[in-house]
Amino acid sequence: MVTMNEMASSYANNLQEEIKRAENNLEEQQRYIAQLRSHLNECINALQNNTSNQNTTANSPPASVPLSAVNPQLESRIKNEDGSTSETYSVNPFIQSK
Repeated sequence: MVTMNEMASSYANNLQEEIKRAENNLEEQQRYIAQLRSHLNECINALQNNTSNQNTTANSPPASVPLSAVNPQLESRIKNEDGSTSETYSVNPFIQSK
């Protein structure tokens, strides 16, 4: 028969193990958050560096990359005063090369 002390001791051991697992998980989460913050800061810095050059257009993809790889999406179509039409497309900047 299990005594109250044995039950309490077993429960305390289980709690200690769970605390260690939670602490390890917390450390992993903190490392992940630090990585995300680093990437976010890189993005913010890149955006801030580009704000001084607002009218810069994106570089065209290399000729070896098919247009379908950048997944162009029509953003807007404007009728110009001279009767011509201007279209603006957005593309995926994260081209996956094989």
